[in-house]
Amino acid sequence: MGGGSAVWTLCTGCGDIENFDPRQSVEIVPDRDEIRADPFLLQHDGGCYLFYEAYASGDAKAHIAVARLVGDRLERLGVALKRDYHLSYPFVFRHGRELFMMPETSQARRLEIWRCVEFPLKWELHSTALHGLSPADSVLTRYRDRWWLFTNLSDFHAYEDHCSELHVFEVDGPGLSWVVPHRRNPVVLDSTTARNAGRMFERNGRLYRPSQRNENGIYGYGLNIMLIEQLDRENYRERCVRTINPDFKPKLIGCHHFDAAGDRYILDARLSL
Repeated sequence: MGGGSAVWTLCTGCGDIENFDPRQSVEIVPDRDEIRADPFLLQHDGGCYLFYEAYASGDAKAHIAVARLVGDRLERLGVALKRDYHLSYPFVFRHGRELFMMPETSQARRLEIWRCVEFPLKWELHSTALHGLSPADSVLTRYRDRWWLFTNLSDFHAYEDHCSELHVFEVDGPGLSWVVPHRRNPVVLDSTTARNAGRMFERNGRLYRPSQRNENGIYGYGLNIMLIEQLDRENYRERCVRTINPDFKPKLIGCHHFDAAGDRYILDARLSL
């Protein structure tokens, strides 16, 4: 599904995970030399910043770039992280007074967390975990005084299927000094709901997980908003409370990522070629 380079565009508007309306969004079209996907928002020192997977058409691997959002306009600031392996999905988060980023590093066969040492372009490796595995689109969330790692692992390395299984681990936080698998792993086994599609959100005591809906022969065809009804060391249960189809703008064939900060949200959408 989705072989070869895809062209993605970004759409932004006002709202949060419970009430956003992609039909009211404004498109931030890709530049000639930079296609953008997997956007994550960060409010920092009075500004709104965007971290994202960046690549040019035909590139073999991507890096992490950062920009400042001024209204609905993007001011590119530069490369936040570049390695000799593919990087995407730059989940950026704050813990205490420090900023961290956990990009997808499945090609490196491990999970990596980077700490910001000079905002926004200088990061150092802080911790690693899941060595020898192939974790994709990972997020951390602190829920009811416990840290949980949600990630998509591929048991079939020859096929690199990261869309079918959701695995959960209890961890100690960004240090990743201990990582304990959930006893029900994989907690989800379904290519239409398993793969993560952005940061998790807690609203009024309810925990939400954006997920990809991979169907119709298209990687990243649509989005789900999953409500997690039970998460503890023994059990996991979730249900879909909303779906988003790629019909809110012309010429779209997919949408596969959502994030929000403050009163602003952003998602990516796949363009027909």
